Amino acid sequence: MAVVASGSRSEALAAIEEMLADSSTFRTRVSAADRAAAKAKIYYGSANLADAVSAAERPLAVLALGGGSSLQIGDGDQIELGRDGEYILALVDDADSDHTDKESYLDFLNFMGGVEDDIDDLARDDYDSGTKVYWPVIEIRIILEPARPKRDWRQVEGEDYWIGIFALGHKVDG
Repeated sequence: MAVVASGSRSEALAAIEEMLADSSTFRTRVSAADRAAAKAKIYYGSANLADAVSAAERPLAVLALGGGSSLQIGDGDQIELGRDGEYILALVDDADSDHTDKESYLDFLNFMGGVEDDIDDLARDDYDSGTKVYWPVIEIRIILEPARPKRDWRQVEGEDYWIGIFALGHKVDG
C-alpha cells in the first residue's frame, strides 16, 4: 500500500512536488513528457542530497523540510491561527562540458532561473484563481548560488555537476 501525504508538513511537500513537476523548465531539463515522468526525477529528504549529486540520473531535484514555525495572531476576541515554514529545493545537473566554465555557469543559472520563474507564475496563478491546488508559496529565494566541485576534485573523481538551492517559504491559514 502506498504512503499518502497527510498532515500539514507532508501535504506541503507533496504540493511543492506537484508545482515543480508542472514547471515547464524542469520538465524540459529532465526530458519529462508529463507530470509523472517529472516526479520520477524529484527526491525527498536532505539525506538523499549527497546521493543525488553523484547520481547517474542527473538532472534531478531534491525537496526537504527546511524548518518551520507556528504563529498565532490575536485581534481582540478573534484569534486566527496560522502556520508558516520553509522547504528546501535543490536542483542538480551535470556541468555542460562542451562549453567554457562561464557558459556552463550561465546554462545552469538559466535552469535555476526558469524553475524559479515557473514556481512564481504557478503560485501567483493559483492564488489569483483561488484554486489552491498548490501550497501557497509566499517566498522563493536562492540560498546557494550555482556551485560546482573544485576543478582538481572533478578531475580525480570524474564528477562534474552544478547544484543550486532555493528556500521556499509557505504560509497556510488554519
